[in-house]
Amino acid sequence: MKIDNGYPYNFNLNEIEEMVNFFLKKGQPEKALFELDQIEDSYFKNRNKIDRNRRENSHLMGYSFAGLFLENPDPTKITDYFHFQLRKMITEVEAKRLSLLKPKDKGIAFVAHYLFYSEASVTRENVDEIAIEWGFKNGDKLIQAYNKVIKHVDRTADPESLIKLRNKIQLFEKVRDYLKEDERDVIINDLKEIQDHLTRYQ
Repeated sequence: MKIDNGYPYNFNLNEIEEMVNFFLKKGQPEKALFELDQIEDSYFKNRNKIDRNRRENSHLMGYSFAGLFLENPDPTKITDYFHFQLRKMITEVEAKRLSLLKPKDKGIAFVAHYLFYSEASVTRENVDEIAIEWGFKNGDKLIQAYNKVIKHVDRTADPESLIKLRNKIQLFEKVRDYLKEDERDVIINDLKEIQDHLTRYQ
């Protein structure tokens, strides 16, 4: 992360946008989201300490002026122009990340694991709606697969076949890569446990 004047990207929206585009071109929206979350957190910690009269902070003065023209920002979420634009970026990148996940060719197993590890709320009442969002006709198979993933012993079990085990490892690796970095702790531990089953076939 670039540091200028002690703050991430010096809270310059142009530089932040360049960072976002860099990761999007590499097909890594989750890394852009991680950076954006760090910037948002740093902004709230440091915004009251910034000397906006300094030359290197002149863009922040411009943001303060632009903030006067914000139309009905949500006071529970948006604090000023910089934050308004930052949240717009976060929303757009999150939509881009989800668009990479939505196609049906990800399969029921992928979706079930992704929903579990991302801590999505999946119930009998909302599973049909979720399934349709992912391109399925209904949630019957999805809720069955999801219920199996919930149980640690089932999701980390040896499938009793080397080919099936390798396929299972590939599935978990694919799900892990699509999760946000702060959502990966559980799947990383589960993946290590599954990989340990390989010793049976050596």
